[in-house]
Amino acid sequence: MKNKITFAEELLQFAKTVDILDEKLFLNIKEIINAYAFERWGVKYVKIMNLKFDLDGNRILEKFFLQEYSKGSTQHEMVNIDTSKGQMAYVIKHKQPVWIMAKDKKSYLNEAEAYVDCWSGLENIPEYQTIVSNAKIKTSIIVPFYELEKECRYLRGVANYEIPETLEFNKECRDEILTLTDTISELLNLYNVRERQEHNTNYAINRLAIKLEIFNALLRKNKIFIASPLNGEKDVKKIILKVLAEVFPDIELVDWEANSETGSISEKMFDDINSSRYGICYFSEWSKEKNKYIDNSNVMFEAGLMHAKFRTFSDEIPLWIPIREKESFDFPFNVQGFNTLIVPRNDKGILEKEVFSRMLKSFMQTITQRAKEDKF
Repeated sequence: MKNKITFAEELLQFAKTVDILDEKLFLNIKEIINAYAFERWGVKYVKIMNLKFDLDGNRILEKFFLQEYSKGSTQHEMVNIDTSKGQMAYVIKHKQPVWIMAKDKKSYLNEAEAYVDCWSGLENIPEYQTIVSNAKIKTSIIVPFYELEKECRYLRGVANYEIPETLEFNKECRDEILTLTDTISELLNLYNVRERQEHNTNYAINRLAIKLEIFNALLRKNKIFIASPLNGEKDVKKIILKVLAEVFPDIELVDWEANSETGSISEKMFDDINSSRYGICYFSEWSKEKNKYIDNSNVMFEAGLMHAKFRTFSDEIPLWIPIREKESFDFPFNVQGFNTLIVPRNDKGILEKEVFSRMLKSFMQTITQRAKEDKF
C-alpha cells in the first residue's frame, strides 16, 4: 500500500503545476513554507541564498528573503564564496547538504567549540555565523538547490533552516527537507521567469516607443531649427546660414532669433522644434557689463528642448550642434560631454571664416550620417 504523501510533497506538486508566479502568490506560499517548517520541526529562521556573480566576477550568495515565523526581517546580506569562512559558503564549495550541531549536541552553535555534520559527514566545519543578532540556535540544516536547464543541472544556491533546539538527524526529516528545498527551487525558478518576462515586456514596449519616434521622424520635413541670440555675432550667423544652404540646398530653415528678443515661449516654437529633423544652437553674445561672451538664456532653454527632442537612442551623438565662443562661461547644464563647436578666432579676435565653415560642415556630416544609421 502506498504511503500517504507528506505536506512537503503536496507543496512540490503544487509548485510543478503553476505556470507563472507573481509576487503576491509567492509571498503567500512563502508564509505557508515558514509556518510548515516551524510546526513540523520548530524551524525559527528560513534563509534562501541565491548563487550569483558580482560585477567583478566573484561568486556570491545573495539573500532572497529572510523570515522569522513570528515577525519578518529585512536585513541585507551578501556572502563572497571565495573569501567567506561561513558554513553556507562551505556547503557551496562541497556541494553537499549538512546537518550541523555542536559536537556535544547541547551547546548553542554560536558558543560551540566544535561542530559535527550528521548528514554528509563533512569535517572541519567552519565557525557558525548567526543570521539574526543573538539568535540561540542548536541545529542548522543547509541544503544546496539546483535548477535543471536543457538537461543540465546548475547549482542555484542554498536553503538554510535554523532550529533553536537539538534536532537529531533522521531519514524522514531529511527527505522532507529535501522535498521542501526542491519546492523552494521550483518557486524561485517560476518567480524568476515572471521577472524575466516582465523585463522583456517592458523592453519590447520601450523598443516600440523608439520605433514610433523613428517613424515620426521619417515623416518630418527636412527642416532644421536654428536658435541664436539677437545680439550674437552676425558674421558667425551668416556663415551658419551659408553652410546650411550648401549642405542642404532644399532644407527649410526655422530661424528663431527674433524670439530671443522678447523672451516669449510660444506653442509655435515647440511645434517647430518637434517637426525639425536637426538643430543648431549658437549660444554666445557679447556682454558689455562682464566684458566677455555669455550664453543667452533663451537659447539655453531652446537647447534643452532640442536635446530632449533630437537625442538618439544611444545618446552618443545628438542630432543638434552646440556652437559657442571660446571665452564663454562654462555650461550651466550637462552638455559638456557632447562635441561642441568652438568658434575659431585668431589672436586679434577676428573670426577665421574658412576654418569655421569647414568645421561646421564636418559637424553637419557627422550628425546626418548618424541620423541615417539610426534611420532618422
